[in-house]
Amino acid sequence: RFEDDHRQMRLGYRPVPKPFDLPRAFRDVADQYLAWGEAQGGRGGRPWSEVHAEKRRKGLSCWEDRLGLKMMADLDGCLPRVEKELRRLSEEGKAGKTLLSFSDTLHAFCNWSVEREFLEDDPLKRLAPFDTTPKIRRRLPTLDEIRRILEVAPPYRRLVYEVAVTTGLRWRELRALGVDNLDAERGGLRLDAA
Repeated sequence: RFEDDHRQMRLGYRPVPKPFDLPRAFRDVADQYLAWGEAQGGRGGRPWSEVHAEKRRKGLSCWEDRLGLKMMADLDGCLPRVEKELRRLSEEGKAGKTLLSFSDTLHAFCNWSVEREFLEDDPLKRLAPFDTTPKIRRRLPTLDEIRRILEVAPPYRRLVYEVAVTTGLRWRELRALGVDNLDAERGGLRLDAA
């Protein structure tokens, strides 16, 4: 039967199976996606950052568990199940930005899978956007609030808070600072473009 099927394909009586017709394990394709991202998945062919790669890894594992994904074919028609999971997260109090980030992991994976012909079509292309309006309105602290924070901050944190307030650097950026960033002559910091 196998030989007859191939003979009929050669003669043009049957269509040649597309790569997405072949059974593939979801985990195998997800591992290929993660390896691609860690090698060249970022902008300009650069690798993903460690933080982004970890988010993608955790996100795909979470979707694999929530949707019970074993094979790539399990993604066909998964839009209603994905929407149900996202509604459940919304009911748990997750913000729209969190839902967007969580769904983006699976959506990006599906797009990549379509480009690589692991999927025929993106099952999430009709996923509606989320309202990402912040629920909490953030503001800058006043000078008086900054002074009070610095007064009660432990000495080992006070310097970090002072640098954050005066430079606008975020926590990860502050953690990445080293001695080589100090400019002792001018009494400041030298920062790399990265």
